[in-house]
Amino acid sequence: VYIGVVLLTDQFFLILSVCVCVCVAGLISPWNLPLYLLTWKIAPAVATGNTVVAKPSEMTSVTAWMMCKLLEEAGFPPGVVNMVFGTGPRAGDALVGHPDVPLVSFTGSTATAQRITERSAPFCKKLSLELGGKNPAIVFSDADLDQAVTTTVRSSFSNQGEICLCTSRIYVERSIYPEFLKRFVAAARKWKTGAPSDPDNNNGALVSREHLEKV
Repeated sequence: VYIGVVLLTDQFFLILSVCVCVCVAGLISPWNLPLYLLTWKIAPAVATGNTVVAKPSEMTSVTAWMMCKLLEEAGFPPGVVNMVFGTGPRAGDALVGHPDVPLVSFTGSTATAQRITERSAPFCKKLSLELGGKNPAIVFSDADLDQAVTTTVRSSFSNQGEICLCTSRIYVERSIYPEFLKRFVAAARKWKTGAPSDPDNNNGALVSREHLEKV
């Protein structure tokens, strides 16, 4: 697949920009947004002429399997989207270290990204690494406190706080800190935890015991 753009300059040179597909893209997605982040990787890779070998998190493999069934029903040709199930140290490492996978897109921890970089270096692979963040919110004294509290509670605890975009630090101007803290705690205590299928609940369970022990 080639996409060419020809530009004319004042010096009458022709500049040709050619985009060439890499053929096989290795995609490794996490468990916290298993359908969203997996399709986010697959769609642009396929749209630009590549086939993909994707490894979803072993904790959310059923979601990926169900997506494969939908792709099959939608008419995707066999071999365009391939799914490999397994753990990171086995399936993920094999995918990253394979010489016929010239591009790797990974969303996950910094420690795993370091390992992927090391394994990819001998092949000079193209890498896209989306890693964890410590996202701050800043609240100044002229802010609408009701809106600030509503927004920061939602951004802190949505999806049990298991999103790399969640607010993990809140900086509040000193003069309004006591009032903000009081309202924030009161709003947070109203959040309900229970079955995700119940619309009255705000949060479900954490993904695993291992993650529970981390937080």
